[in-house]
Amino acid sequence: MIGVDKVLVLAPHPDDEVIGCGAFLKGCSESGIAVKVVIVTDGAAGVPVGTDPDVRRSESRAALLHLGVRDCEFWDYPDGDVPLGGPIAE
Repeated sequence: MIGVDKVLVLAPHPDDEVIGCGAFLKGCSESGIAVKVVIVTDGAAGVPVGTDPDVRRSESRAALLHLGVRDCEFWDYPDGDVPLGGPIAE
């Protein structure tokens, strides 16, 4: 598909990975490209405000499974409060 064998997607909130690049993720999984998705925040400040982060995670996992993506990690930082120098900088 794109000449790579692995793809990493960093999404700020649950659902951004599906809305932002869902078709790309589906194409990668259908082409046998390994896909890992990391969702940085819990998404609790999303619409509707105060949605339980467990619900957001569950919805995100279900959508990703539908797209053929099984490798998903949730960092669960509070929405809008990702510290500078987080796990990427360590």
